[in-house]
Amino acid sequence: MKKRLLGEKIGLKIELNRINFLFFFLFLSSEVFPHIPINGFCKFNSYNFSPGYSKFFSLNFNNDSYSDLILYDPSSNRIAAIQGEKNESFLEEKNFEFPFHLSNLAPIREKNNEIKNYAFTSRKNLTAGICEFSLDGKPQVTHQLTFKSYPEKLSTADIDGDFNQEILLSGSAFEGLSILNFDGKNLSERIVKSKGSYTDAIFLDLSNDGFPDITAVNLLSNSLEFLFNDGRGNFKIVRTISLSNKARNLHSFDMDLDSYQDLIFLEGNKIKIIYGDFSASYSKQIEIETKYPPNDFIIGDFNRDGRIDLAYLSSDASVVAVIFAENDYKFFTEIPILHKEEMKSMIPFYSKFIHGLAVLSDDGTLLTNTRLSHISADLDLSLAIKPSTISFFDANTDEINDICFIDTFDKNLKLIIRNNEGIPSNYFSIPLRGNHNQIEIRNYSKQSTTFFCYSAGKKLVEVVEVWFKTGKFFRGEFYSARPITEVSPVLSDNEKVFVSSVVNNRLTIEIFEKEESWKLLTDFNISEKVISADLSSLNGLKLFFWNLDGDSIKLFKKTFLPEELKADLVLTIKMKNISNFFTKADDFHNLEKESIISFVESNEKHYILVSYDGFINIFNAAEVNKNLMLKDLNQLFVGEIRPNGTRRLIINNYSDQNVYRLNILRKGKKIAFTKLLENINAENYFVKNMTVNNFHFIYINQDRRCISVREI
Repeated sequence: MKKRLLGEKIGLKIELNRINFLFFFLFLSSEVFPHIPINGFCKFNSYNFSPGYSKFFSLNFNNDSYSDLILYDPSSNRIAAIQGEKNESFLEEKNFEFPFHLSNLAPIREKNNEIKNYAFTSRKNLTAGICEFSLDGKPQVTHQLTFKSYPEKLSTADIDGDFNQEILLSGSAFEGLSILNFDGKNLSERIVKSKGSYTDAIFLDLSNDGFPDITAVNLLSNSLEFLFNDGRGNFKIVRTISLSNKARNLHSFDMDLDSYQDLIFLEGNKIKIIYGDFSASYSKQIEIETKYPPNDFIIGDFNRDGRIDLAYLSSDASVVAVIFAENDYKFFTEIPILHKEEMKSMIPFYSKFIHGLAVLSDDGTLLTNTRLSHISADLDLSLAIKPSTISFFDANTDEINDICFIDTFDKNLKLIIRNNEGIPSNYFSIPLRGNHNQIEIRNYSKQSTTFFCYSAGKKLVEVVEVWFKTGKFFRGEFYSARPITEVSPVLSDNEKVFVSSVVNNRLTIEIFEKEESWKLLTDFNISEKVISADLSSLNGLKLFFWNLDGDSIKLFKKTFLPEELKADLVLTIKMKNISNFFTKADDFHNLEKESIISFVESNEKHYILVSYDGFINIFNAAEVNKNLMLKDLNQLFVGEIRPNGTRRLIINNYSDQNVYRLNILRKGKKIAFTKLLENINAENYFVKNMTVNNFHFIYINQDRRCISVREI
């Protein structure tokens, strides 16, 4: 059905009831938030294996180029062997029985650094020993010893220079400290400390003489004990460091890359680093207070910048966060990267061309976060824990599309800046006061980008102005007089923001302008009986809105910029019993002026209204796409899907989880839908070219809890 547009102006009795009062806010004082160099450390993947495993171990049991995994749980003797493949993939798990309830594993290195054997402990079975794995991951215990107490923790090193690695045993319920000697044939125990309880003990070279010493956590005295090696494998306590809180998860690593081993451990809700030096004084130390209670942590150069970083797992908060090193003794603010309930353990994960970490959940889900080397057709990104909305911007005015989103997990606006290769390279996180679900972005200048954060139906608008070259941020906020429907920032003679509100079918527009401060210039009472409205900043600023008038609906257009004009009645259509109405105004026909596309439900039937240069066409939605169902405006996006192409309407269809493009043919006389993607569970998205020529659907993936990129 086609109807001629009515172009005459009419005098609306509801038109322009102006209220001239001032309402303003000042920008808060500027702050500097450092950009954190993630350098691509945001590639997300997940895999599903059998549930019930709480720990896992990375090894290479088939001696190829890819890391394999052993999944196990101390309460059971079953294990799962998983073979790693190329492209960060795994074969199906193989299940075996271990002779004991496995507590921990550690590699035993031979003279040529080859690993054939592994040390193990079984706390439940009071056993420790040596095992090996066949090419398919099947375990075999070759040597074992049984104790009168409960061995749990392991550390391996060659303590006497005979090219055979010894095994250090400890545990909170293990009596003292013991070393197991393995000469290639026989396994024997040597007691280092016959009394005491040590929750952790590790080999490391404290005295810098080339022979590994021992650092142990004494549970009863709550202290670190240093035991020096005389070079023949005999140990003696030489120093004790008292601790404020119980220490756990003791590690050693050269954190500042000065060739001296440092101590890293958890103490309360902090990660503590005690730095080694040439005199073995261990006098310099720092503490990193984590936002969430840490259960475990790992160490590595995750962003490959030559500095040593940290990552920790908080099971209580169901989050993994990474802490990148800023320099040798200073760290950036932590970045939450992964989120899942019942995460149990975490390990460094390295394979061929793979650098990152892996996390195991109780339900058998394995999550990995690794370094992204290139933009592929389909990929998933971490960094988003509970995102509510996502959009794009151009930070450096370099025609490289960057990503922004609001994370309700910590109420922060998060910005991901991509480098010339399109790899996410820098990360910003700016605290917000409210939990918002909408972002509007405007580049008022080439040097800055302004983000307007708000929620539909609420009154608060938070404004964040970012100067990326200097790292300065200006934050502020203002309130609308009524619940917000839409925010549209524009640049005319001054920076302006238009805020629309439709409350009880009453449409109003507030205009805020920035001078030295933002102030409310004018509050327009536009119309009553409004059922749908949309602001367009295509050329200036225009407002399109539909009125319900008896058994008819009427479309109006009001221009605000470049100059204010009275509202025009555009057309009238006979239609009644309206229940849902969604409208988008844009240049859908490449005519350098707006046309409208509306979705309306009337008498339980769904219609699509499409205007074209003076005409309106009405289509029965069921006849062009029987699965189409619109519930909210977040399903709609308008933009190019080809370089310099016509702007298209994209629909994320909830009912069949497909993404469609609406094609307008024969000057609006015909429409058709093209399926772009399928199996998409997205609540918020945008479409943009993430490479030079290829456009992508970037969305908040509800199933995988990440940001997903899919080429269209």
